[in-house]
Amino acid sequence: MTHGPARLRAVVHHAPPRRVLRPRSAVALTVRSPLARHGEGLLAGSRAALVLFGAWCRVAAVSPHSVVHLPIEGLDLVLARADAGLRPSAWKGLRAGLSTGRPATLRSPAPRPSPGDDAALSITEHAATLFLLGPPRALFQLGDAVTGATADVPHLRDVRRRGEALLLGLADLDMDVLVRDDRYRRR
Repeated sequence: MTHGPARLRAVVHHAPPRRVLRPRSAVALTVRSPLARHGEGLLAGSRAALVLFGAWCRVAAVSPHSVVHLPIEGLDLVLARADAGLRPSAWKGLRAGLSTGRPATLRSPAPRPSPGDDAALSITEHAATLFLLGPPRALFQLGDAVTGATADVPHLRDVRRRGEALLLGLADLDMDVLVRDDRYRRR
């Protein structure tokens, strides 16, 4: 199963020289074992939440003046291109100064094959926020890898037995993706 472009309901906050994009409703993801501190971690969520996460990664990849802020369980997550000029140390002040924003509907690019070598993401934790910053290709690769990992979820035995399954090890991030499906979780 492939996923095409997604329609994302967002709130757009203008904070010159960039804009901050947030989902209108919460993305049900959890980050466990913060990556920046331990070098490994876990991104957990439902299949739909992981597909949304992949779409937000692709939006960050195509928006040189945008910062994607995903308030999630555990800590906040910020996705941005390295050329967006966002310093993690400036995030707390930027976040505090955001206006109420305006609602918008965005279209994320469709997943696409990434030719060439893997690009590296910079992972930093500051002010209770995990920053994933990198070149556009790295953000596309992250979004496409997470979205692609969800394609086999309906056929996985572990999801039906325990309601969750480890799907993917993202080598450059040392991150596993955990898909939860509460419909199948035994009580």
